[in-house]
Amino acid sequence: MHRFEQDIQSASEFYNIRPEWIKAVIEIESKGDPSPKPRWVKHLEEHSYGLGQFLPSTVLWILRTPSKFPLPGRVRQLLKEARLGYLESGERAFNKVLHVPEVNIYLIAAYLRYQLDRYNGDITKAVAAYNAGSVRYR
Repeated sequence: MHRFEQDIQSASEFYNIRPEWIKAVIEIESKGDPSPKPRWVKHLEEHSYGLGQFLPSTVLWILRTPSKFPLPGRVRQLLKEARLGYLESGERAFNKVLHVPEVNIYLIAAYLRYQLDRYNGDITKAVAAYNAGSVRYR
């Protein structure tokens, strides 16, 4: 059993995607460590954080487009609070909340669902777009 099984199962059901896909992203992006050392993404000049290695700019985009990225109330509230801190003090404000497994797992599932819809259910393209970023993968 995966150590984040309950959150993975809940997010999987919420977004109607296979839990194995969420687990695969977690393994690829962070090796299952909820607090990996942030990675510097040079071309964007940002760090990526958490199980899904999210950039603060990606999280801000997700928060600005709730019609594309519905999130459970608790997750959305935690991210909104982090957004306020981000606007005041920069990306460090996202560091803490993006290391909360539940938050990151729902972000992974939401972003995968978005990519699956964008690429008509093609998981290979969806994962490639997840990894490269929506703008870089076409």
